[in-house]
Amino acid sequence: MLDALIIHRDVAPFKRIRARIDVPSSIDPWVFEERIKEALRDGRIKSVRVKVGETWQSTNIYQAIIEVLADGRADGEEIKDLVLREAVRIRNELGKQQ
Repeated sequence: MLDALIIHRDVAPFKRIRARIDVPSSIDPWVFEERIKEALRDGRIKSVRVKVGETWQSTNIYQAIIEVLADGRADGEEIKDLVLREAVRIRNELGKQQ
């Protein structure tokens, strides 16, 4: 215990939150990224990045990895919930436009 690293997360200035969501490849990743950035403009969220991950077994789907840097006082689970809800809503809206 004397050599253990202790991290007190309540006093960290920022929280990193990552969420992943499968997106149909018919949805342009650049468009998805811009829409999610617009949707997550929130005083608690400092920055949003979207990366395209694996296509896994199908070329019809890619994985969007959404990385959020939030205020350290924000509830991480609440922010992740917001990120995923917005991502699902945007994926569904963009999918209907196809």
